[in-house]
Amino acid sequence: MFETAPNHFLQSLASGPLTAFLSAITLTGYFPFYILVLAVIMFGVDLRRGVLLSQFVLWTLAVTDLLKTTVALPRPVDVDSTLRHLDTGAPNKATFVAAGGRSFLGLPAEQAIEHYRAVTGYSFGFPSGHVSSATAFWGGAALLFRRRWMMPAALAMIVLMAISRMYLGRHFLADVLGGGLVGVAVLACGVSLFAARWAPIPFLGDTDLRLGILALAGLVGAPLLLFFLPGAELNAGRLLGLNLGYLALAARGRLPSDKGTMTQRALRILLAVSLAAVGLRLPGATPLSGWEWGGGLGELLAGAIPPFVMLTGTVLLGRRLGLYSSDSLKA
Repeated sequence: MFETAPNHFLQSLASGPLTAFLSAITLTGYFPFYILVLAVIMFGVDLRRGVLLSQFVLWTLAVTDLLKTTVALPRPVDVDSTLRHLDTGAPNKATFVAAGGRSFLGLPAEQAIEHYRAVTGYSFGFPSGHVSSATAFWGGAALLFRRRWMMPAALAMIVLMAISRMYLGRHFLADVLGGGLVGVAVLACGVSLFAARWAPIPFLGDTDLRLGILALAGLVGAPLLLFFLPGAELNAGRLLGLNLGYLALAARGRLPSDKGTMTQRALRILLAVSLAAVGLRLPGATPLSGWEWGGGLGELLAGAIPPFVMLTGTVLLGRRLGLYSSDSLKA
């Protein structure tokens, strides 16, 4: 599954329109896309389901990054210089040629593995973050909103994401299969913990979040524990900021329902995106700007600030600005 033959086959079909289409599919797997779409869902459609879907995506990214750091295997274009960088068009200057797996279950050449493990800051391939996050997002949306067309659409997006990553030479077959399994595993755990009727930490239903030891342990303690695992600091921060914002609103009884005119919903989304952009800039514009934001506790805080600012700011400012219908506000 670490052979480069499937990548070569897909690249043999290359054409300008196909490359443009699959490159566009790949773009939907980057974090800015999820920020935008999740903001639309949270503040234009359903706040609770949007927060829950964000949980699925962030936990999936955290687990994926942990596995990438632990397994530490290179990418197809880096072990076979005859593969093309179709997304950028740049020449492939990889040191290795045909250093992928020699059998269906074989790993890439040991020399290539050791070489890239010694490269500081190298982006490892297994499992595919694009496929794992696509599985969590599209599959989670289909499970939460339960529209008849959503599950086929979700499956199509996940398969297209896997094909795009292999076509562009960024992942082996094993990488995309592993990414899909990670996404499915996180969804299974997430639905049991947050969305099912028996969920111990419920996000859905008529009642607000039951604040208590279990909720605090799950929503605050778990991200803090995640922080101590290699490669998970940033996503641990994102989870912590999102969860603290949700807990703050729930504890004060300030979780609004989702009613509102189309104009109100659109303005809430615009406000959320604006606040997310402000939150992304805050770490470098505060007295904390002297921190080393690229790692450790600084990365945890840098991850936590944007979702906290976006969630709490949009709801509290939205209420003051009249962006929620007066009959939709909960005391």
